[in-house]
Amino acid sequence: MSVEQLPSHAKNKINARPAWSKKIQVISTIPLAKVGKIYSPSLRCEAAKLKISDLVHKELGLHKVNIDIVDGGARSMPVAVSVG
Repeated sequence: MSVEQLPSHAKNKINARPAWSKKIQVISTIPLAKVGKIYSPSLRCEAAKLKISDLVHKELGLHKVNIDIVDGGARSMPVAVSVG
């Protein structure tokens, strides 16, 4: 199955529309916590980085930007965007 086919496949398997993926990003490795479970904060940071990068490119027309996002725990995600 290709990445392009995944959204329609998911829609056929998932009944709740809000649970459908808005974007699918293929990653090489899934970040894991020390206990072996998926480490969601790292995935959230990567998703935020992609979204901010997209906004900076589309809205501001900037392409040489550095975006640093740090997992700050359950309730924070410090973001730094530098242009250069």
